[in-house]
Amino acid sequence: MPLISLLFFSTVAKAAYVPVPVTGFTADVMVNGVGTSLATTSNDVDGVLWCWVVEGWQFSATSTAVTLGLPDDGLITSPLTTGLTYQLADYSGNNSLRLNTATPATLTLTTPMSALSLYVLCSTGSGLSSMVVQVNFSDGSNEVFPAVTVNDWHGGTPYEIGQTTRIERNTTSTIPENQTNGPRMYPKQVTLATANQNKIITSVQITRSAGPGILNVYAVSAEIPDVCEGTPNAGTVSLSETEIACNTPVDLELNGNTNLNGISYQWQYNISGSWLNFGNNAPSVTSSPLFTDTWFRCVVTCTNGGASSITDSVLVTVEGLDVDLGEDTTVCPGSSLVLDSGYPDASYIWSNNSSNQTLTVSNPGSYHVIVTLPNGCSGRDTIVVNAGIMPVNVFDAVTNFCAGDEATLNAGNAGSSFLW
Repeated sequence: MPLISLLFFSTVAKAAYVPVPVTGFTADVMVNGVGTSLATTSNDVDGVLWCWVVEGWQFSATSTAVTLGLPDDGLITSPLTTGLTYQLADYSGNNSLRLNTATPATLTLTTPMSALSLYVLCSTGSGLSSMVVQVNFSDGSNEVFPAVTVNDWHGGTPYEIGQTTRIERNTTSTIPENQTNGPRMYPKQVTLATANQNKIITSVQITRSAGPGILNVYAVSAEIPDVCEGTPNAGTVSLSETEIACNTPVDLELNGNTNLNGISYQWQYNISGSWLNFGNNAPSVTSSPLFTDTWFRCVVTCTNGGASSITDSVLVTVEGLDVDLGEDTTVCPGSSLVLDSGYPDASYIWSNNSSNQTLTVSNPGSYHVIVTLPNGCSGRDTIVVNAGIMPVNVFDAVTNFCAGDEATLNAGNAGSSFLW
């Protein structure tokens, strides 16, 4: 049942930005919740006891909540790049990769992914510093971005969030400080080489390489290619095998399809006239073991716009059991023949509705059997039993001849086999 479709495919890739969840932060530098600035943090930003303040912070349960600070949900929306956001880590735990030496530290992606570029949200305290950003990929390779300059959290531009507040880290400070030049967080974009944009990023290694400032990295976001305006190209389905043994799976993979983030894949199979969904949301899949001829196809959808296209369907032929009743044969009058399906512990349906492994026949005719194994694999065979003819004795009861004479004996019954 090949599906023939006439579609004009038109997709437009447009940039999308997503926060990248990571682990590996080393310090809590953001005063939040209820409690002193010392009690709600584990370190400072700049080495001289200043920390960020989060909206809603209270020095004590009876204190007035702070209204100017980092957003209480940790979500920072970029004023510089439309659609770009950053998600800060939990304020109650470590929320900064704080580096004051040249020892490298690593942020590990919770879910590895590919990207066009990364945005590192960062700042320094007590002066400028430089960092080396190393993006590590799942294939063991990496891409290095050296000498990325990071501004002090006061006075630098351009910034993603600024004119917020800070407070000294101690047990007595109650009023956050708000200055016209900060504190601020800055974006540092690293754009991956084209050859690396389809690789899977597993981690980002940060090294403070120069400068007096204490480096703080707060979040990572990614620019990813996203469809989707128009209809994606579904491509074609390739098979690991087109003919397989019963109870064997088959591998399926799309070729020539639109391959961008924002594409979903729904695999389908058909054995009885209806298409049923199976598999995962991926451009390749392995089927369950097959027991009968099966058609496959894939529905490719642009998740942003909702437009879909469907591949042509492909057929996988499943070989049946090798049931062998033997060559067509003959049964003589008064004799019988035992037909054996050859598979113990299976189920059997003979042409006369017998359900035994063997069938004894004494009459000419056509006999078939369907054999089904417990795993569902089945096969059939047919044998024709012809009517045999009883040989006729053509010899005289007594034949006389003289000594020295010769006689030729002819058994007749042409077409028969003879044993003298």
